[in-house]
Amino acid sequence: MRNLILAIAILALGIPSLLALTTASANEGAGANEEASVRAEERAASMDIDAKPLLCGDLGDVLKNGTIGWGDFNAVVDHLRGTKKLGPQQKLRADVTGAGGVTWDDANAIWQHIKHGTPFGGCPLEYHTLTVSLSPDNPPAGNVPTGAGANALAVDLVPGAFDAPVTEFVFVRKGLSANQDIQTIHIVDENGFIRGVAKFNAEDEARVRFIPGYDLKAKTHTKFFARPFAAKGAASGRTFEIGLKSVSTTARVIGLDTPLWGNPFQIVSLTVGSAEAMEDGMVLDSTPNVGDTNVLVNTCKVVATSSVEPLIVENVSVLTRGSAPLGATSNIELVDATTGASLGEMPWDSKGRADWDTSITIPQGGSWRCRNRVDVFGGFGLSVNTDFADGDTVLMSIHGATYGYYILPDGDNADFWTNPNNGLAASNQTIQPPALDVRVPSYSPSWKIGPGCSALVVWEFIATGDQVKISSLPVGFDLQTMAEDEITSVRLRDASGNTLAGPWNVGTTDITGADGTTYEGSVNFTETIVLPRGETRLVLDACIADTVSTGDIIRVGIPNPASIVAEGMSRMSITPFPYQELNGNWMPVKLPELPYVKPRFSLHPSSPSGTLAPSVQTLLAKVSIAAPDSGDASFQQSDGNSFVTNVAIGGHAGEMTFIIKDEHGTTLDVVSVNPSETPSFLTDFSSAAFVIPANNTRVLSIYGNTLGFIEGGVVQLWWDDANPRNICWGIDGIGNYCHGEIVFRNGIFAGSLMIKP
Repeated sequence: MRNLILAIAILALGIPSLLALTTASANEGAGANEEASVRAEERAASMDIDAKPLLCGDLGDVLKNGTIGWGDFNAVVDHLRGTKKLGPQQKLRADVTGAGGVTWDDANAIWQHIKHGTPFGGCPLEYHTLTVSLSPDNPPAGNVPTGAGANALAVDLVPGAFDAPVTEFVFVRKGLSANQDIQTIHIVDENGFIRGVAKFNAEDEARVRFIPGYDLKAKTHTKFFARPFAAKGAASGRTFEIGLKSVSTTARVIGLDTPLWGNPFQIVSLTVGSAEAMEDGMVLDSTPNVGDTNVLVNTCKVVATSSVEPLIVENVSVLTRGSAPLGATSNIELVDATTGASLGEMPWDSKGRADWDTSITIPQGGSWRCRNRVDVFGGFGLSVNTDFADGDTVLMSIHGATYGYYILPDGDNADFWTNPNNGLAASNQTIQPPALDVRVPSYSPSWKIGPGCSALVVWEFIATGDQVKISSLPVGFDLQTMAEDEITSVRLRDASGNTLAGPWNVGTTDITGADGTTYEGSVNFTETIVLPRGETRLVLDACIADTVSTGDIIRVGIPNPASIVAEGMSRMSITPFPYQELNGNWMPVKLPELPYVKPRFSLHPSSPSGTLAPSVQTLLAKVSIAAPDSGDASFQQSDGNSFVTNVAIGGHAGEMTFIIKDEHGTTLDVVSVNPSETPSFLTDFSSAAFVIPANNTRVLSIYGNTLGFIEGGVVQLWWDDANPRNICWGIDGIGNYCHGEIVFRNGIFAGSLMIKP
């Protein structure tokens, strides 16, 4: 009957979901259940905007998503109908009435809370409490000199079962003193850091507001001290007591029916130390990049202006300023500029504050200097700054070393800070957006080229602020008398020779460059190229056809850098600089007589065959390379010279290491491959260059680790003519002529070797 009444009431309100669900429970009808399920799902999908914040711990948050909404309501109803069962912890969160189980009253209570914000009846009282009491550390009665301060009240705050955000403290005063006798009150935490500042108003109250709220952790004691400073003009002999009148929080406050009073203090006339806080030189905008570390953002200087006593700087705090979010900077560091020592790197807290225990002693008339630095991790195009003051209050706890009273440093006007916002550095640090600068270095190729494959231009890409991802790089070919089809296999390589894009053949689409040059041929590299921060060298090479003529000339460039499609890894678009053509050098064609400039590659008569015992370095092949009469044949990595060796194996699995040596035993290259997966390897002379003088012959030996072969395993090396790039060489140390189809014509085969112990 109770469910029926509830359903009729909800129908009158025009809310069909709970009616369908409760009547389904009462009637146990399959059709009603089906309709209820559909209604519940529709309700959850369409009414999420009604979700309410948590009211009592996680009670009501059945689905554990941080709010109480229709999804939680429907989960309870489905459990009651038997269509979906809640887990043990979900049942505890669903029991919002405290009945000891999940009932229709719980569903109704959740519904009432979502629609009207009605509290849960089953929420224990202690969940919502904040107990406030005098601390055992409440300071004893004492004196306060004019112009100085002392801790005059200590209170303990203890939330109940859940956190209690505090947004305001209200302090009151009594005794034979006036409001103007108290210059200000600092609210200090148990670690001595200044957390708030207030002055007594016309209503004899000092209100300390925390924006956003100061979060007190559940069941955790938090201590605060009220530290009043006697005004410099206050009359000696006046007394005061400081009391905590109220605390603003979402919890029910216990223990503040009347103010909590500290012990009496008397204002006395006593000359104590004094201090000034100021910037230690203007900080200019260094325009840091993302990834920069130890970026100077602010400076400070504390001067002990009195000869009465030394001063001790107990602690220092800074606040983050600027438009960059908290996550844009980290490792907030305070450096003792007087000694050069770091006082530690701190994270920002949730309110954008960093604190340091310093315990720095300043002698009478002396000073202490500091530097504030950060590491930049994000915030492209935004700014970062730090502030040593909260309003006019310098965030430093300073006391005299002789008398022990707290000193209020003077530092709230333009005499101390260039920035009119006291404590803030003179300039924001503007975090640079990702940028890409491209240039042609002086060492870009300028030699004569002939048929074969050769580097045509080198560019330096300098990425700042972020890694840069290039998804389109248009390149133009200024061909003059050459034809587009005479240039093939165009690719981009990094400085180590790894192919990043290509190979592509030159297209016939003309491109007009930023400076008016007409490029008769073009290639657009659309592969994704990721450039790390810093400088990356990109080399463009291509193969020149045999049909070119002496007198032909070619120049390769980026016609318009602005047409490069690039973005930072943060997906911020980048327009590369400069806005002009980036051309390599003119490279004339010198057509050699190929039969006289190619090296001759042949199997050496002493190359092994037959059976061999396994070893770490087994000689697998020996070849002779003869240079032409017209010049030295050179193989060096810097020019991209190399040759490809094929490997046929049997009875071996896994990686195999090959060592290439000259006739003197000098190692020219070491290569490791798994021949079962990659049946060839590239010798690019990474260890040493190999030069054959003109009209001379030299010998190369190739060794392999054969310990991994089973008995009877076989291995054979050979060189094929299927690709011009299977061998590339230079003449007189210049060029990269690739003609595997000629040098390796019909294939060259070393002996087949059988491995036997």
